Amino acid sequence: MTFSAAEKLTTRRQSRDDRIMSTRHVLPGADVWTNVLRLTAIVLAVLRVHGIGILVVALSFCGVIMARAVRVEVVDSSFFKALGLLLAVLLSLRARNAVISRQKAIRDVLSMINSAESLLALPLSAHKRFKLRVVLEFTFAEIVNWFDSENAGAMCCSTKAKWKGPTFEDLPVEFQIAPFYLVSLHDSGTSPRMLLSHLISVCDTLFDPCGYDESNGVGDKVSYIRRWHKNVDIDLRNILTQFDNLCVYEQELNTKEFRWMLSLLITVYVSLYPWCVDSESTVTLGCTTILMACVYYGMNAITRQVEDPFGHHYQGFDLEALFHKAFATHAYDAESLQQCKAVLAEKSPPDALVHRFSSQSGSLSLLRSDSPQYSELASAQEA
Repeated sequence: MTFSAAEKLTTRRQSRDDRIMSTRHVLPGADVWTNVLRLTAIVLAVLRVHGIGILVVALSFCGVIMARAVRVEVVDSSFFKALGLLLAVLLSLRARNAVISRQKAIRDVLSMINSAESLLALPLSAHKRFKLRVVLEFTFAEIVNWFDSENAGAMCCSTKAKWKGPTFEDLPVEFQIAPFYLVSLHDSGTSPRMLLSHLISVCDTLFDPCGYDESNGVGDKVSYIRRWHKNVDIDLRNILTQFDNLCVYEQELNTKEFRWMLSLLITVYVSLYPWCVDSESTVTLGCTTILMACVYYGMNAITRQVEDPFGHHYQGFDLEALFHKAFATHAYDAESLQQCKAVLAEKSPPDALVHRFSSQSGSLSLLRSDSPQYSELASAQEA
């Protein structure tokens, strides 16, 4: 007796773990060079956004030295403290709103992924489930491409290969007409929302109202049809709603006037600092001014990036990687399920091989020939 199916499943699990281990060294923060690149990107972002403000601060410090007012208090300290308190409140408020917006965006993305997985968990045959997964993966890949096109002018911080998803030729023939028409509108900036609406007809086409098994004695055919449409409607409506929410995050969280006012306030506050200190040396005053400028301008620049969760910078989260991982995991699980069924068909897998399965997945402990679950499954398959 051969155990090729079981051995193939074990090999696939090991190769997947090897791929995960081999990609850890390219993840952000995994090595020194990546940290250097991240720090360089932050410095460049600060200079790009607040270059003029930093120049004004430098001119103000040079003015203090030229006027020989290093140990002279020119600006009232009470005014300076009140200005600093106002700046701290505004910066903390902006950072708090940016973090909350980012958390909501992540929650909406995960909700879309969960709804897609719920659709793939519907009672379908393996062939129909594969068709649905290809259409869903193609649609989500178009969403990623659309968000990337919206941020095409931003500086990209990643050099890894891009996930394009299934091509148009990979789609089932019966589902190619509508995507061909809708994708052709992308050049004009059309949102992929219509592709999401097209998923309704895809699910209706794959649904088989005669697939109800009356032998299980649970419910009836009418309840089966209603339950199908209810589950499909809930998941598709949730995907559409979360996509609309993601489009909201593409808009500016704060107005340009607010950002200008905050940048001006930082520049005025840091520029006035050398004029209101009368007890520090020139070197200490210069170092303190530089540190204050780095802290305030750095925090403001990073907060601006956090407000753009889909931007091509290190503060944005990788929408492409999340979608790719979700569909790759489902494809792997579906293939593993088929291999498990093949192992069960072999009737008596060796305990050594089963132990290797069990160490990687607790659910595969059902394959032990001495377990009652295995006997029940084997009897059901023979029937």
